[in-house]
Amino acid sequence: MSTPRLPNPCRSRAFPSGHIEDGKYQLAPLMSYPYRVIAPAEWSDRVIGKDWPDLIGLPWLATPPHSAHRRLLDNIFRPMGSLPKRVAYADQEEAMIDFVESGICLSLARDCTLDRITRKRNFVIADTVTVTCDLSFACLTSRRHEPVISHAFSAMQAVWDLKPTNALPAPVATPRTRKSARR
Repeated sequence: MSTPRLPNPCRSRAFPSGHIEDGKYQLAPLMSYPYRVIAPAEWSDRVIGKDWPDLIGLPWLATPPHSAHRRLLDNIFRPMGSLPKRVAYADQEEAMIDFVESGICLSLARDCTLDRITRKRNFVIADTVTVTCDLSFACLTSRRHEPVISHAFSAMQAVWDLKPTNALPAPVATPRTRKSARR
């Protein structure tokens, strides 16, 4: 008797492949992580019903410069002409939640992490803002159809049970002869 696979609440398989940096890289999204803004419980009136411009002036948790949290927030706030005031620093989700629950600042938290919290929560979740971070398999578009990379994409699709979408057609292979191999 086999054990049924339970769905991962952070996993979504329904996205097409894409490109970034003007087509330089081809992406095959694997997972999508929805993030929510969490705030100290006593700040509910400061975050419920509020949008990103309302939240930028509040104190935020800082994360490492190359972390997904930092990039997500910077990509939201930088176009507004400012970055949030960062008042504490953490690089682990449990520590981030602890900072928020202690009443110090706002933070991002993955939806699936929030779903797994079984203890009493001492924070509120902003109800009008979310941001998504995708985990993708990527390569240079110019190299996508090289045999090793093509096999890697095929293996990734099999392991992740992905259906290829928007895939580029493979170039037609020209038979190689001894004469053309010497050139």
